[in-house]
Amino acid sequence: MAQVHGVHGSTQSETYLVNIALPNNVTFIGVRVTKGSFAGGDILIGMDIISRGDFAVTNFNGVTKFSFR
Repeated sequence: MAQVHGVHGSTQSETYLVNIALPNNVTFIGVRVTKGSFAGGDILIGMDIISRGDFAVTNFNGVTKFSFR
């Protein structure tokens, strides 16, 4: 369990050790994650993962794409 602080206050939330595999076969083993609730996705990837690679966001003709390696 971990104490989680958000816009709606603080609460206790379950934690897990998980393996994360991105679509481009980049994998992270044994990442500690905290269960949460948010709209618009299945997982929220934070700076602890993003800072381990090269993350780029581009927008051309109104189409946004990102890459991570």
